[in-house]
Amino acid sequence: MTSMDQYIILGRIGEGAHGVVFKAKNRETGETVALKKVPLRRPEDGVPPQTLREIKALREIEDNPHVRRRAARTPGPPPGGQGGDGGG
Repeated sequence: MTSMDQYIILGRIGEGAHGVVFKAKNRETGETVALKKVPLRRPEDGVPPQTLREIKALREIEDNPHVRRRAARTPGPPPGGQGGDGGG
């Protein structure tokens, strides 16, 4: 089971310039969480700088009781190493 398979998507919370946020529920614990999916338009270029800035900002507020990092996931290389949309 992949890290995303452990969640049931309950709905879409919102969409911004750099991704879509979903409301989800952990299949094992029942915990409700927010998941953000950031598309990699050109996976060969790596993670976009604005995404790295957002990750850094979230790490800086990890001691906030309302912000808890559960997992970070990046897509693997596409089958055959060619093409792919970087989604996951």
